[in-house]
Amino acid sequence: MANYSRCANCGGELLFNPETAMLVCDRCGSTFQVKEGNSSFVRRAYTSSYSPAENQNETVKYTCRTCGAKSVVGTDGEVKRCSSCGNTTLNKEKSMTIVPDGIIPFSVSRRRAGEIFRNWVGSRKFAPSDLKQMAKLEKISGLYTPVWNFNFTSIFRYSGTAIKIKTDSNGNQDIREIDLDKTKETRHANVLVSGSTRITDDFLEGMGEYDFNKAKPYSTDYLLGFAGIDTDIDIHEIYANMTNDIAKENKRKTKNNLQKEYDNIDEVSYSTRFRDVSFNYAHIPVWANHYTYKGKEYHCYINGQTGKATGKAPKSVLKIGGLVLGILAGIGAVIGIIISLL
Repeated sequence: MANYSRCANCGGELLFNPETAMLVCDRCGSTFQVKEGNSSFVRRAYTSSYSPAENQNETVKYTCRTCGAKSVVGTDGEVKRCSSCGNTTLNKEKSMTIVPDGIIPFSVSRRRAGEIFRNWVGSRKFAPSDLKQMAKLEKISGLYTPVWNFNFTSIFRYSGTAIKIKTDSNGNQDIREIDLDKTKETRHANVLVSGSTRITDDFLEGMGEYDFNKAKPYSTDYLLGFAGIDTDIDIHEIYANMTNDIAKENKRKTKNNLQKEYDNIDEVSYSTRFRDVSFNYAHIPVWANHYTYKGKEYHCYINGQTGKATGKAPKSVLKIGGLVLGILAGIGAVIGIIISLL
């Protein structure tokens, strides 16, 4: 796919500006419209025979020599820093990469992401006092991370025989067998599953929702100044894990409820099946900050569309110890008052 990469006026590098949704020259400031992708943001019916290799394109892939993370850009793009660990030693190669069906462009600028990160660090109650000052020196990487976006209907059914025992005042028991057979259908829309082992589903959930109504047909113009992470998880593995988790959760919740209502549910069976499964493969914007504190690595991820942050931060032993001592002191004071009143 052809894309702008150099300014037509001065030959400077073009970068995508999240605030204006335009390409801007880093040398002369000229602006250009993004060249939109040729295809629409489609959804596909999921089948076990689907192969992502059907939708590939030539890209440039940078592989980090330290952590092995892979960043993908258009053939005219460049990556200078690993989006996963921040390392600057990268191997460059051309490769065939799965082309996303769509992309949600960045709306949050780098400057704003820096402010969000510092505020996020400052809001960590037990973070070391010097962490916020250190956070100003850390560099944030803008990356498009892969997600598989599913729509489907789950059909959950439980059936069998439950036992209900009633005991009267004389100790006589009335044992009843109750036939159970119930089916519940649930429609699931925009279920996002991370396509990268670098960003877990927990981190993805922590960044909050993305508005896919604002998704665009994929264009490498949006990657100018950013990096795209290639998926490293097979879609069929993702689908199997997702559906298994839903089935287990359906069984767990229902079994807990039945155990509260009946005295024996050993003869009850549970099943979940899925229908009308569709999906697409998309890139979503993430500002990633990987920083090291006293030899240990921590992560902060910021939703590049909404600005919601999530991650892990170091905890100060002194602050936690102070809290514990304060609680103990409070307990001691209460005990002292109680003793004095005896």
